[in-house]
Amino acid sequence: MTSALRILLHHTESADPTLVRWIRETIDAITGLGPQTIVLVLGVVIIAFPLTIAWMASRRRKATRAKF
Repeated sequence: MTSALRILLHHTESADPTLVRWIRETIDAITGLGPQTIVLVLGVVIIAFPLTIAWMASRRRKATRAKF
């Protein structure tokens, strides 16, 4: 493909703005929540996931020590 055509296939943005807008509108339509609420919920999930894994590993380690 020639370089002139390659330039036309790419955006200067990191993601396709039309696709990002469609995804945002779809999420808003499905959930009915505002963007701040969605960011807050995703932030809580991102923080809670590793904390839950660490807590479960700690419990398992304590249970394994109690057996020996």
